[in-house]
Amino acid sequence: MEPEKILPKRINRALLEYRLIGEGDRVLIALSGGKDSLALARFLTPLGASGPLPFTVGALHVKAPWEGEALSRNNGALCRRWNLPYEEIPLEAPERDMTCSLCARHRRKALLTHAAREGWDAVALGHHMEDCLETFLMNLVYQSRIDPLLPRRDYPLEGERTLRIIRPLILAQEGLIERWAREQEILPPPSGCPWESTDSRRREMRDHLEALTGGSAAKKLNMFRAVTRL
Repeated sequence: MEPEKILPKRINRALLEYRLIGEGDRVLIALSGGKDSLALARFLTPLGASGPLPFTVGALHVKAPWEGEALSRNNGALCRRWNLPYEEIPLEAPERDMTCSLCARHRRKALLTHAAREGWDAVALGHHMEDCLETFLMNLVYQSRIDPLLPRRDYPLEGERTLRIIRPLILAQEGLIERWAREQEILPPPSGCPWESTDSRRREMRDHLEALTGGSAAKKLNMFRAVTRL
């Protein structure tokens, strides 16, 4: 079956199975401009208008100083095509001694601060099933703790408000998203990040995951079900 048909079904299943979104919610997509966040933007947006639980969707890109304008133009053009409101905010982070993980923490802080200030109910991240499993293995091996990427986490804000972090792509595997991107010719320009390949631990866990499963989608799904039950 075509990714264009499978991906919205996987997303809708995750929304319902993990209760990611409530009726009338305002959901902000963290749009990096990579294939995963673009797939999320493409398929979550129409579900907000025509799904069983109507909700509002917007997209936010946290723009780093080293990024070129091509990435911003590409994000903006695709969001206009998909009728998705899009905005950017600057990443305030040091440009020296940076790593992938440190950059991710700065981006996450900027994203969540903006979402809380602007009254969004949920922030949608583009993590897929392999991201969940690789993070589980990395935390297990290097941090001595069991802490996978969960479909949903609720963070308390001031007063009685909470901000949900949701992962609607969590039931989709990366190969499916890659097929969609190739078939639709979704080819984002390079981010220009000079530290893009510095996360050696994640690369190591990716290799271990492929060795454990032999690349089998069914085995990865079994691992995912076991991990999320924990």
